[in-house]
Amino acid sequence: MSRLKTAATRALIIAALAIPLLGAEEAPPAPPDRVEGSQAWEVGLEALPAAPLRLVGAERAALLVPMPEALEARAIADGKLLWRRDGIAAAGLERVVPEGAVALGAVTPGDSPRFHVLDAATGKTLAEAALPAPACAAPLRLAAPPARWVVPLGSGRVLELGQDAAIRTEYRIDEGSCDALSEVAGRVVVHDDQSGRLYALGDPFERRQANDVTASTAASEGRWLYAARERAITAWRCRDNRRGLFRCRRPWRQRLGGAVTAPPLIGTDNVFVGSWDTFLYAFDRRNGHLVWRKGTGTRLALPPQPYEELVAVFAKETTQIRFHRASDGVHAGQIKGMRNELLRGVPTFGPGRLYASLLVLPLGSEPLSTDGAARSSQGDGDSAGSAFEPRLRAYALERIEEKKEEAGPVPAGPPGNSKPPGGKTE
Repeated sequence: MSRLKTAATRALIIAALAIPLLGAEEAPPAPPDRVEGSQAWEVGLEALPAAPLRLVGAERAALLVPMPEALEARAIADGKLLWRRDGIAAAGLERVVPEGAVALGAVTPGDSPRFHVLDAATGKTLAEAALPAPACAAPLRLAAPPARWVVPLGSGRVLELGQDAAIRTEYRIDEGSCDALSEVAGRVVVHDDQSGRLYALGDPFERRQANDVTASTAASEGRWLYAARERAITAWRCRDNRRGLFRCRRPWRQRLGGAVTAPPLIGTDNVFVGSWDTFLYAFDRRNGHLVWRKGTGTRLALPPQPYEELVAVFAKETTQIRFHRASDGVHAGQIKGMRNELLRGVPTFGPGRLYASLLVLPLGSEPLSTDGAARSSQGDGDSAGSAFEPRLRAYALERIEEKKEEAGPVPAGPPGNSKPPGGKTE
């Protein structure tokens, strides 16, 4: 009898918990503050930057602009030139470090390549060394003692240099072309784009660590590496095993509706991936579960960037910049330039500012079509490049509070009905 009473009591408790509160409605999340941008300053450039813009120096007070054969630093307040180093081939070869230095893997093009470490505040050389061959990808700095630089030279050659830029070790990996580098779990890993595999520097090269890796889409943090290959994004978790060999396992892999050609953005809990299917995806960074997916209306060929609690995505052949709330993907504003402008390169954010490089068609010329091509007999924007003017622009960003519409009380429905009258549950 006591067992029957206990079972009946449990059934009543479960039933009570299952009955929704009458008239109670779950409050929708507050809309995010809308982001708006206005031009703060704009300066002309002799050419488009050859690598992403970066904020450097004390309190990030300077904007590093890597030109094809020079390196410039400009004031973030007004864009004025702070310093310039001519003769530096900076295409994709810079790496900013926490101490405010900039590492360059090549200087004057030709038969005498040199590795330079420059002071970000003044542009002066802190250390330099001759290289046996030109650097072919961005050097990597390891801060863990002993601090050192790692420079890929191509054809399977990778150099390790000390803090003073003196060459310490040369690694030979394979007969590949140019292998990009990342730091994962305190080790230098090499991306072999020909095979799509990942290797740890110093381990036997024939030991495969991971595959499904395209160097241009890789991003790492701690023990985790995220990279795409074709239409899939893969997560790898790496560590040294008991024998001291570097090993990676694949916790998850997700297929997308389009190609991925840029690195993802790694957040605290999620990893954000832009795809050519026009969607921005947020996956749980540990198990790969889809958190949300939002359409942007444009192919996402550039890496998403963080701005406060938002994620910014960019349309490559326009000046459209969209913001989404990182927690749920809700649209939080956008910046749209003129139809005679093309966004080129990855913009960068500072406190209340956005810095971007653009191609601008002079006034009086034919405007650009919606796909970013110049509507003229000259053809597309690249073939009409001589008509465009390269510019560097800073946007002042402002947060506009979205006012939530006040609604009257929702009448309670009949017992057991959690839908508002005449509506549908989202």
